[in-house]
Order: sequence, then structure tokens, then C-alpha cells
Amino acid sequence: MKVAYCVLCHRNSIILEELIYQLKDEDIYIHVDKKSDINEFNLDSRTNNIKFLNDRVDVKWGDYSTILAIINLLKEIKDKNYDYVFLLSGDCLPLKDKESIKKYLSDNRGKEYLGVIDINEDNIKNIKYLYREYAFKKNKNIFEKIFFKFQRKFGFLKTNKYFKYLPSINKGCLWFTLTGECCKYILEYIEKNPKYLNAFKGSYCGDEMFIQTIVCNSKFKNRLNDIDLNDNYMALRYIDWETGPDLPRVLDESDFERIISSNKNVLFARKFSEDIDIKEYREFLEANSN
Repeated sequence: MKVAYCVLCHRNSIILEELIYQLKDEDIYIHVDKKSDINEFNLDSRTNNIKFLNDRVDVKWGDYSTILAIINLLKEIKDKNYDYVFLLSGDCLPLKDKESIKKYLSDNRGKEYLGVIDINEDNIKNIKYLYREYAFKKNKNIFEKIFFKFQRKFGFLKTNKYFKYLPSINKGCLWFTLTGECCKYILEYIEKNPKYLNAFKGSYCGDEMFIQTIVCNSKFKNRLNDIDLNDNYMALRYIDWETGPDLPRVLDESDFERIISSNKNVLFARKFSEDIDIKEYREFLEANSN
């Protein structure tokens, strides 16, 4: 079982270092936000199995730039014949050891682990219209929030001229675990359908629809993990969008029991606090891998 772990991150952190430690000797590809100082990642101390992408993107929240960063990661691994490819964030940690992860994938070989949920009119608006730069501010001020809602409600936005070329739109969890075959198909689809890529330029949170729409309009839809699960579980992820206070919830050792009781098949969780007790995390990982 040959696996690639692709990571989107914007800083070096204790969590990223622990992720790399737990996946040591596995193939890891890291896209560091172009705004960040690449020298903070201790490049000289890294082993040959860790590849930092040279083609880096200035990633902005909810922006088309996230899609470009994902594409760059997929291009990096496309000719290496991986059985499975994970897309992770720098805030992720594994919930099982790397051997258990490979065994799970081997036992369920051929499935595509991609989250898909029902789409609504607001989701459609995210790509039907073109959004200006202020829309991508994660923490908008009160005036920006009001103006943003007003524009969306009454359609005072420029229509995306490429929207009409899109197939049936689908949405779900950004993070995935896909077969190498599926990842190769995604790149081929983009190359053959340039209008598809253009349709996501200026979209709002289009990164949550980009991969799902391609996969769900292909033969790979029939390989999706249990569609009765929520979209995070479908992608083998534990992400808490319910309990807060932050959304998603910032996890630490107090969440381990909740994680275990949630779904036995989740392989990664995000996003973890830098204050987590690493010793306690490693004890949890060992117990949960047996």
C-alpha cells in the first residue's frame, strides 16, 4: 500500500511537527503558503521523503487560491502511482498509527473517501456570482457582514459567465482520501475542461465544491464511502462543527473520549491545539491503534 500525505499549511507548529513525526518514512508533500517564511520549516533537517513544493500559492481563506494549492499538490504526486492520497491541513493529527492507516485502506481498497452533503441555494450562490476581495476576509467587520448578506440576498453581484458550463454541483468536506487513480482523473478533467477551472475564479468557498463536483459527475461517484455518514466521516475525518466555542472546535486531550466514541473508522482529526499534551496524545494513539 503506497500512500501520499499532502499537507496545506501556513506555519511551522508543534502539531505539524508531530504529524511529520507520526508519518515518518512515509511520503509527505507540503504546500507552505507563499506568505510564510519557508525557512521556518527547518528544511536542512528534513529527510528525503518530505517534499516542500516550490510552486507555492498565496492562499486566502475561501478563495480560489486554495484550489490552486491543492492542484499543485496533486500535480506533484500524479506520476508516482500512489494507491491513496490524503489531503491534510497543518492542524491535523492521525488517530491511528501509520500501519493501521494502511491496513484500513488495504482492507477497503478501491473506495473513495470524499465528503458530500446536500447542496442548497446559498451554496449555489457561492459559485454563480463573482466576489470581491473583502468577501474573503475571515473576520469581516459589522458593515462588511451586512453588505455581504445584502449583496447575496438580492443578487447585487456580477454573474459568473462560466457558471453555465458546470455540471451538477456538489459540496462537502475539503479534506479527502482518494485513490491515486481518482486524483489522476481530476487533473485530466481540469486539463480537458478549462472552463471548469475558470468557473471557480472569483467563487466564494469554491474549494468545498471543486473536487466534489468532478468526482460526483464521474464513475468514481459509485466508489464513495457510505453516503449515510456525515461528510467528515465520509472522508475519514473527525472535525467538530457543533460543540464550539470555536468552529471547528479546537481539539486537545479532553476530546479523546469523544473522538473514540464518534466513529471507529476516522483516521485523522483537525484542528488540534498547540497546547495539547503530546505525551498524552501519543498514549491515546497507541491505545487507539490496537
